[in-house]
Amino acid sequence: MLQPCLLAGLLPLLTAAAQAQVVVSATVDRESIVQVDTTTFVSTLSARTGDGLDADFGGVSTELTFELVAPEGELFEITTQSNWNSATLRIEYSTGAINRNAGSFIDTAPAVDINYLADSPDTLAPNFQRVNLSGPGGDAAGALLEADLELGATYRFDRVTFTTVVPSTFGGSFDNRFRFARIFMEIDGDFFAVDPPGEFIEVTPVPEPATAGLLLLGLGACALRRRRR
Repeated sequence: MLQPCLLAGLLPLLTAAAQAQVVVSATVDRESIVQVDTTTFVSTLSARTGDGLDADFGGVSTELTFELVAPEGELFEITTQSNWNSATLRIEYSTGAINRNAGSFIDTAPAVDINYLADSPDTLAPNFQRVNLSGPGGDAAGALLEADLELGATYRFDRVTFTTVVPSTFGGSFDNRFRFARIFMEIDGDFFAVDPPGEFIEVTPVPEPATAGLLLLGLGACALRRRRR
């Protein structure tokens, strides 16, 4: 018979062993798609390939991770201009066709990790983030992040992950027949009808160390100039 102190020491190990892990990943490698109407501009990067959510959550606690990554040796670069009215970034991953629906699971505060490059002068401040596993009437699962962007800013990162723990009481089951991932930016500007912008969200090569150093100096000078203004 196990002594109480020994049982207490083994409990964390037993709990960890009982927890499953599921990682759903997509590489965002499609060229930016530009859409413009009279006042709103949308720049989008979509995932060419990715894994759907192929998992049965019944009866076991599961650490679930959605991740969007740039192609190897490349990064996501997002730039905004100071003469825009506003800019909003959305990162989303929708996946899975439900096989068995047993309730729903929504985490409105999942752990979100954005892997910024060392020379990224700005970082995102998300105002909304969520992981959702469909409930009655739904047919999918996914993750979503939204952030209002600073104007005149540059963001450089190569990976975004959403992590949550799905409780054992959630009994849903999904297969991977459907998957969709994208990073897109909506920009508001009264002048877009006559002067549409270019692509401001791109996949670009990771700079060589020497190039990165020069770029960092240039970005630092730009930041200093903005502060003086």
